[in-house]
Amino acid sequence: MFQRLLRNGFGIYLRLSFFYGSYFLLAGLMLPYWPVWLQARGLSAEHIGIVLAIGYWIKIVVQPLIARRADSAGENRRIMSLLAVLVVAAMVGLTLGQGLWMIAILAVLLATLQQGILPLGESAVLAATRKHQLDYGRLRLWGSVTFIIAAVIGGAWLESFGAGNLVWLFIAAAALMAVGCTVMVADRRPPAAITWPEIGSLLARPSFLCLLAAAGLSQSSHAVMLAYGVIYWQELGIPEGIIGQLYGAGVIAEIILFALIGRFAGRISPAQLIALGACGGIIRWPLTALLADPIWLLPLQSLHALTFAATHLGAMAYLSKNIPTRLSASGQAVYAAIVGGVMIGAATFVSAAAYQRLGGDAYWIMGGFSFVGLLAAAGLAFTSARESRQAGSDDAGSAAPGRY
Repeated sequence: MFQRLLRNGFGIYLRLSFFYGSYFLLAGLMLPYWPVWLQARGLSAEHIGIVLAIGYWIKIVVQPLIARRADSAGENRRIMSLLAVLVVAAMVGLTLGQGLWMIAILAVLLATLQQGILPLGESAVLAATRKHQLDYGRLRLWGSVTFIIAAVIGGAWLESFGAGNLVWLFIAAAALMAVGCTVMVADRRPPAAITWPEIGSLLARPSFLCLLAAAGLSQSSHAVMLAYGVIYWQELGIPEGIIGQLYGAGVIAEIILFALIGRFAGRISPAQLIALGACGGIIRWPLTALLADPIWLLPLQSLHALTFAATHLGAMAYLSKNIPTRLSASGQAVYAAIVGGVMIGAATFVSAAAYQRLGGDAYWIMGGFSFVGLLAAAGLAFTSARESRQAGSDDAGSAAPGRY
């Protein structure tokens, strides 16, 4: 009876939601507190920066390699479960490792393993939304919910038990993620011999290139906020508690959009969603440079629903509709590697130089990113329409897209 429950529509919804919740619980803990733990183990600020940078850039290589293996095998869940178990093992190894180099090596190994999970999970979720006509936004929102919960839990744990014991919280969250990967809905498809030229052919599609440019620029426009948002607001004299509320307001707005977007399924295209995200950035970032009063910054932060969530939803809708089923994991991985690795990584370097010279006025450059992203979204709309006319009524994935 329990197995039957897990296989019906509600059970599938629970399993997919649990995957997102468990994955982003760990991500929400590690984003703010991973550097804190590394510092407690004796790594200098320079060494921490190197470890984080390697973990950030390694996805460019790791994600396509793992995704190609999943597409060749025709199934994501087993590889996701293996990676998650290895993440737990690497976490446990961190408690035993002695010496800076050993900890640094294990930290990079951990990043390598963890980076491979999300593209496979996104691919499986999109396949399930197509098959069962589920609302992608209402699945993904649980990742945002647990991300907020993680920040609160991590802060309380740090205050109660100290930075050196954060690793035990990481291990518990990683174990929960392993459970989430194990109960994940299997995305089974015929095994196929996937070649690198076949994966590379995705980059020959004009619409895919426009997607990378449009979504990549919109997501990269967050670089100054992610790297220096807290520092800038502290320099303006905004209390830390208020800063926390500003970040929370953005995530809450993101959750609301994820919950409501299904009502507009079929009425708004991927290009239009990404264009909304770019328009949000054109408004959000220059005003962030100009405003210093939290009363105005609080509603301004609600534009995070557009700059992040609408852009992400548009990208997932495009990938669901346009990437061949046999390349579903590889398409996700190429997108994640280029947008989340190359473009956001480059934008982070740009933001560092810009903030050093311009301070808060660096947000104007992020507004420029959004403007160019809007132009790329127009290119996405044009190339998608042209490719659709050329292909007729056939979908690249040979399946009806789910609701986003």
